[in-house]
Amino acid sequence: MPDWFEKRTFGSLPDEAARRWGDREALCHEGQRWSFTQFQQEVDRTAKGLISLGVQPGDKVSLWVTNRPEWLFCFFAVAKIGAVTVPVNTRFRTDDLEYVVRQSDSTTLIIVDRSGPVDYLEMVRQLCPEIESGNPNDLRPQKFPELQRVLVLGESQYTGTRNWDEVMRDAGSVSDDDLERRQQQVDPDGTAMIMYTSGTTGFPKGVMHCHNIRRQVGDIASRMGITPRDVSLMYLPLFHVFGLVGGTLLFLESGARMVLTTVFDPQEVLRLIQQEKATLIYGFDTHANALLGHPDIATTDLSSLRTGILAAGMASSEPTARQAQQLLCPTVSLWGMTEVGGAGALGFLDSPVDDRCLTSGFPLPGLEYKVINPEIGETVPRAPKASCVCEATA
Repeated sequence: MPDWFEKRTFGSLPDEAARRWGDREALCHEGQRWSFTQFQQEVDRTAKGLISLGVQPGDKVSLWVTNRPEWLFCFFAVAKIGAVTVPVNTRFRTDDLEYVVRQSDSTTLIIVDRSGPVDYLEMVRQLCPEIESGNPNDLRPQKFPELQRVLVLGESQYTGTRNWDEVMRDAGSVSDDDLERRQQQVDPDGTAMIMYTSGTTGFPKGVMHCHNIRRQVGDIASRMGITPRDVSLMYLPLFHVFGLVGGTLLFLESGARMVLTTVFDPQEVLRLIQQEKATLIYGFDTHANALLGHPDIATTDLSSLRTGILAAGMASSEPTARQAQQLLCPTVSLWGMTEVGGAGALGFLDSPVDDRCLTSGFPLPGLEYKVINPEIGETVPRAPKASCVCEATA
């Protein structure tokens, strides 16, 4: 049977977006701005830098970086050359990092040297003391025998690592033809990323996803009516599936401009909504609560907001969801998880308020749901329609 959707790779997304929207603004971060063409050029330069280091198709590249443009460039560059991105939670510390890097057999670890009070490089040094005297091009420390290199985003050059700017300079040694050949070999059905779950009840699970999540992203954009006229404000962490789908993938798939923040700060978010004329916001009830409870909301112009995704559907989130409809914008509800690559259910723009606040949306195209009784393992039959129940009662 032929596929019912066109299979396209993550790596081709920047190319397609540059062809469609060219000089239009694609990304804004802390005052810096990139057009879709400039974004594609940064992705290609990053891809060439990784090739120059020796990153091979199928290699696992762990990305332990806070929200910043380089996270995006790396994600698409790794996909473009047929390697596999392993997004790492930036709230992890040494034990968690050790588990993910070793369990994924990562050959490359990309980190930011520090962010605020958190010294990421020092945690890597604690795990890999060999970094002080090892070959920065072939480390292979005792705890991570597959790990060949650590790339550091930072202003300084650190012993045993490769500096990001240095790697980008080496990108010039790789030709456009070399990059094109690597990209043409990428299989859309091949593994593109390994996302680790939160590990609530045990060790995190490495969930393997191929490039076909793009179909789901397109379905989300369609259901929400997202177009190049939209401006998406993204403060969710990009390592998380919500931020990855709603931020990393959705803006290139739809042509919407993305305003990226390093962290979630309600005062800054409200300022950016007004300044950048944001039309789309995302988050959980914790984000909505922080925005709704901030004193600046009373003096902020929120008229540009068109809609957003608020992961509601629980009794605890209902009061916040109802207040959000009144003070922020009409939202759509969502259900998703790492294992399904983001959203499995999503509401509609014209859903009634109760659906926005009390449910988790409706299945996306191509998906079916069933409820299973965990005690007997059998499917729970559908509930009768309300009209039938009333007749039977009468």
